[in-house]
Amino acid sequence: MSDNGPNPYLDKQRREAVWNSIIAEIEEKEKVKKMPRAWIRYAAAIVVIITGAFLVYMAGGKINRAKPVIASYVRVINPIAKIYKVAMGDGSKVILYPNSEIVYRQPFGGSERKVTLKGKAFFEVAKNKAKPFRVYSNSVITTAVGTSFTIVSDSLADEVNVFLHSGKVTIEQSGSRSKKVYLTAGQQLSWNIASGSSIVRESLPVIKPLSPAKKLIYKSPEIFTLVFDQEPLPDVLKKIGSRFTIPLNYCPEELNSFYFSGTIKSTDKPIRIFQRIAVLHDLVIKEDKRGYRISKK
Repeated sequence: MSDNGPNPYLDKQRREAVWNSIIAEIEEKEKVKKMPRAWIRYAAAIVVIITGAFLVYMAGGKINRAKPVIASYVRVINPIAKIYKVAMGDGSKVILYPNSEIVYRQPFGGSERKVTLKGKAFFEVAKNKAKPFRVYSNSVITTAVGTSFTIVSDSLADEVNVFLHSGKVTIEQSGSRSKKVYLTAGQQLSWNIASGSSIVRESLPVIKPLSPAKKLIYKSPEIFTLVFDQEPLPDVLKKIGSRFTIPLNYCPEELNSFYFSGTIKSTDKPIRIFQRIAVLHDLVIKEDKRGYRISKK
């Protein structure tokens, strides 16, 4: 212990070590009981709250004393084929994809904003410059202040992919000598865990504006706001096409397994909307004889 004066913050390495030990303890001690198949079929998600005493270094007088602090951690597991929406305590939103899970401290956003992710999730981060939002996926840390992005953590491929939809983020690997990588809206990063190397490229698909002959009204004269909450993608596309009067060609049966959550306004650019949908669901959107053709890759 040092007696050079109060130091309420741990150094970066120790903070990460404490956080990793907490997650390891959760993994070891918390085993979710197998639910009957009939229950899993209808359950939106499995939410587990883990409460335990962890050593947290706090400032106490002139020296830092380690005191056991009772902390609760929430583990959300999505075992079904639909996406699951999680509202965080700081106003941020998370869309958890099938066979994915997140772990975070409760109450969220008190002293810090940290989430551990396994699988795939979309994050819409509430702005707070004083408390950056960090997502840990394998050993890759994505840090944001107020933005939206999708992370796909593939443990089998030993790779993490980050798709940035808006704003800016920084990405780094814990314990690696690799430099931080900065992403701007529309970029995608692929980080190889084993080598510590990363590749940055443009992630938004190129969608050309409709030709004048096919273009009806590219912007609806009405002022509207569409709010979707885990709505089937074919229904979402139908409403978007109707509101913006854009001809859309797709096979509902092919897209029935996809769901969409989000808000679309009359002031939004349709191409940007289609780009986001294409990235989230790995779709191809091209101009055809009528308007736009939307299909799986």
